[in-house]
Amino acid sequence: MRGHPAPGHLVVSLLAAGPPGWAWVPNHCRPPIEAVCNFVCDCQDCSDEAQCGYHGALPAPDTPFTCDFEQDSCGWRDISTSGYSWLRGRAGAEREGPGPHSDHTLGTDLGWYMAVGTHRGKEVATAALRSPVLREAAPTCQLRLWHYTASGGACPGPCAPGRVGGALRGGTGEARGLQQRLGGTPKEGLGSQGSSQPAGCGRQQGLELLQAPKADAAELRLELTHGAETLTLWQSSGPWGPGWQELVVATGRIQGDFRITFFATRNATHRGAVALDDVVFWGCGLPTPQAHCALGHHHCRNGACVEPHQLCDGEDNCGDSSDESPPACSHHMATDFETGLGPWSHSEGWARNRSTGGPGCPTWPRRDHSRNSARGSFLVSVAEPSAPAILSSPEFQASGSQNCSLTFYHYLHGSEDGCLQLFLQTHGPRAPQVPILLRRRHGELGAAWVRDRVDIRSEHPFQILLAGQTGPGGVVGLDDLILSDHCKPVPEVSSPAPGLLAPAPGPQPPGPQPQDFCEPGHLSCGDLCVPPEQLCDFQQQCGGGEDEQECGKGQTEAGGAPFLQALPTAGARQRLRGHSVPATVAGTTDFESPEAGGWEDASVGQLQWGRLPAQEGRGLGTDARGAVTGHFLSLQRAWGQLTAEARVLTPALGPSGPHCKLHMAYYFHSHSQGFLALVVVEDSSRELVWQAGGSSSGGWKVHTVLLGARCRPFRLEFVGLVDLDRPGQQGAGVDDVTLRDCSPMASTKEDAEVSCNFERDTCGWHTGHLTDVHWHRAKSRGPGYDHTTGQGYFMLLDPTDPPARGPGAHLLTQPQTPAAPQECLTFWYHLCGPQIGTLRLVMRQEGEAEKHLWSRSGTQGNHWHQAWATLHHQLGSGAKYQLLFEGLRNGYHGSMALDDLAVRPGPCWAPDHCSFEDSACGFSSGTQGLWRRQANATGHTAWGPHTDHTTETAQGHYMVVDTSPQALPCGHVASLTSEKHRPLAQPACLTFWYHLSVHSPERRGRYAAGPRGGGCQAAGAQHHSPRRVCVAPGQRGCAG
Repeated sequence: MRGHPAPGHLVVSLLAAGPPGWAWVPNHCRPPIEAVCNFVCDCQDCSDEAQCGYHGALPAPDTPFTCDFEQDSCGWRDISTSGYSWLRGRAGAEREGPGPHSDHTLGTDLGWYMAVGTHRGKEVATAALRSPVLREAAPTCQLRLWHYTASGGACPGPCAPGRVGGALRGGTGEARGLQQRLGGTPKEGLGSQGSSQPAGCGRQQGLELLQAPKADAAELRLELTHGAETLTLWQSSGPWGPGWQELVVATGRIQGDFRITFFATRNATHRGAVALDDVVFWGCGLPTPQAHCALGHHHCRNGACVEPHQLCDGEDNCGDSSDESPPACSHHMATDFETGLGPWSHSEGWARNRSTGGPGCPTWPRRDHSRNSARGSFLVSVAEPSAPAILSSPEFQASGSQNCSLTFYHYLHGSEDGCLQLFLQTHGPRAPQVPILLRRRHGELGAAWVRDRVDIRSEHPFQILLAGQTGPGGVVGLDDLILSDHCKPVPEVSSPAPGLLAPAPGPQPPGPQPQDFCEPGHLSCGDLCVPPEQLCDFQQQCGGGEDEQECGKGQTEAGGAPFLQALPTAGARQRLRGHSVPATVAGTTDFESPEAGGWEDASVGQLQWGRLPAQEGRGLGTDARGAVTGHFLSLQRAWGQLTAEARVLTPALGPSGPHCKLHMAYYFHSHSQGFLALVVVEDSSRELVWQAGGSSSGGWKVHTVLLGARCRPFRLEFVGLVDLDRPGQQGAGVDDVTLRDCSPMASTKEDAEVSCNFERDTCGWHTGHLTDVHWHRAKSRGPGYDHTTGQGYFMLLDPTDPPARGPGAHLLTQPQTPAAPQECLTFWYHLCGPQIGTLRLVMRQEGEAEKHLWSRSGTQGNHWHQAWATLHHQLGSGAKYQLLFEGLRNGYHGSMALDDLAVRPGPCWAPDHCSFEDSACGFSSGTQGLWRRQANATGHTAWGPHTDHTTETAQGHYMVVDTSPQALPCGHVASLTSEKHRPLAQPACLTFWYHLSVHSPERRGRYAAGPRGGGCQAAGAQHHSPRRVCVAPGQRGCAG
């Protein structure tokens, strides 16, 4: 993110608590040392914040302090003690090697970043990059940065399941503006949770995968040093996804001076690349003194103002702790677990623990919330869903007309199955006996302590129950439970045993329960046991469709009709024996059901997504269907203290087919810096697929988004940001979300249309979604004209697409049935520009390795060229094939395009020219295979010339045959035969260059080909002068 965002780039946080302030002081001021680098501009020109690890230029209100390394290093300094060190550099200075081909800020090879130099030693080495001295971080402070970690030798290619990634992907200019906002929630060691791809999600489904580079950095680590304590904010040893990945960590409240250090450690065998870019400090400044505070706000002793809900919330929001002082909070009951459980004495499954001396699990909390220290205490649990951990409060008196408020900090990290639920258990003869669910947080919220608050008003005495559970590798934590002054304990009450306070299971569904012969987490339907990965996968497994109906209310998809699905009922979850079900919104969700169609809020800030009655909508009054009594999903206020934007996600989906579309109705009314967007989350990578173009002040709008073919698991996420405190009825809502044609088996008649001029649509071709850049159907762009009519459409690879996850773009077909043993594919291509890269064509066949058919590299001039390739099939095998065009960019200057693709039966004619640089051009050497295409790039070729003739370099390719007696006995012939050429209307001349023996120079031979043919042969060591030898057909000789 740049220091001054371009217009339209949505990079401003409007709701982050404690934004950087500004107090006017005359220019050329000299503030005291404690006011330097404290995330507050005390000087008029913000010179007191220069070279502080971020830009010193005065930011706009509520924007973060950033460093993009375009001008300088912003005060970051290398403190490495070995030759392995950090340097400021850019991709244009080093075109080769594993380093990034562009920076993250500009997305070009001209942008700057910080990177470690080449490690040429034989010992383990660590490079350390340290910030200047920073001061006084607010409780809301977050550090965001983008890092690049790549192997020294790995490259994209086919891979097995378990792909990982980490950067936001998007192919529009809007995506660049949203990257900082949509990159993720705070992560400390948060990587891919891993997944196994089902058999239905592979090449036969038209899905291509990228291989994650090997981890060439033994470890990356981010540390914060404060006084005598050094906190590890984040640490990871991979695996690393390709391209730039975002890291977000919450620093918490830091009093006094501190430094941040980024370490990259390599062992002796690793030769990869590590780089950093776009370091952002968000919400780190404390509030500045004010003469007067807004109505209801608390006036701190230092003159700052804080909001009412920040008073006595366990965080120093004032900066002088006066909002947490005993005079202000004497009537609150706070439990920080430093000395015990306090009044929360009934605990089952929770353990009081610290970060220091913990189990060393990467998802374990690295510090508590109370002291922001590794020596602080907290409650933690790894309880499984079948036996959740329970923490119960003492019994409280009926609150009457007053609210008993509980503020608490929770930690959910390491598992999508993590869950924390807060129940109200009332007592008394007329009180409900079943615990009432008041709050539920579920999923991965990142490695940070998140604030929440529940207000309780009860006519009966009550207790508060906190139930936690998680999946493998996950952790649930609690800290700082703060009860307000209206929570009055019942004196000397004898509470029941903790085991009796466990939340009762949800209501059982009517009718007989399924038999118990399936494994936990599997669905029983008849004689089948359906595993979780096949639930809600758009393909019916059970005869009655129970595997899809268990995902909600509705009918099975047929003939393009949508699924009508929602989250499984409580009874369905009980049937699945407590295990999480990957049931999801796989069709229309109108949010009339309290389960909200399976969408679950994952917000950690002052906004959240929630189901809202239409009558309470801000300026709407109806849902998307015009019903006054309806409901929709809406942005609402929340109690979190971290990132401002709100997120809501589906559970796991997929696999989906290439025609999968999302239809929705939405409402969005906001100032220019708010946004509403849809993101696809796959593992830890994020792709922006839609963004609201502007405020829909007229009411509800409808839109359709193509999701395409994706592997399981992927999730959909709505992300939104508005300022609900500003006038003008600002808000955002979503309704009637529908997924159509998402089955991977769904097909249309266009799927078989490989021949295409792109005038109507893209026919049977679709874009891949596992790289950042995409092919787009375009008109009058790139080449400026199409090939078909000069005014029509073509497929364009836009060089301005964000390069966050590699330079490749895929355009591919659905699996095709061959029509003949040989087919000819012809197409027109356009490659023009100094950094255009390579366009390649490959064919995939079931059960066989990928076949390279054709490629061109570098600029070919500003006009269209025709190319062709012969497709070879085995009709008897019944195997289908798939065609894939891949655009591999070297940079971002130039254009790449395709048009007028056509397939016909029969082989293609042999090309009139071949340099062997891209392929063998259809030449074959028969069953013996003695001729081979090779280059001498490694310098270790056993035989053949050191350079080719075309490029006169060791990287050039040529065809070569070993004529030694061991390989080619005397009397035998090594033939090299072309494909059939077009019939000659008149005699033509064949020109070629040949090389004989390692001591001979290159020779040029000519062959006059007429209707009757002829032959030409060279033998023996050649002289320096050109020579042509022609012999009659049938002559034989031994080349030596």
